[in-house]
Amino acid sequence: MVMHWNKVLSLVIIVSVVMAITNIAPAVSAEAAAPEPVIIDVTDYGAIPNSMEDAASPVQQALAAAAKVEGPVVIHFPEGR
Repeated sequence: MVMHWNKVLSLVIIVSVVMAITNIAPAVSAEAAAPEPVIIDVTDYGAIPNSMEDAASPVQQALAAAAKVEGPVVIHFPEGR
């Protein structure tokens, strides 16, 4: 009976090692495959920080441009008042 359990234990260890090896390092990690975000700056659409002017239209234009981008987008609002 001891010989039988040794074979079972060996098989369990081998299967565990194979499973661990195949799950440790995928070919491409999810972080490495993620594309860099497109950065859209509201000042590129006419917003002027600290100008006290209404920036609604430039912000709406920046949002419309962001909606057309496929993938991640960051809308940058520079420091203002």
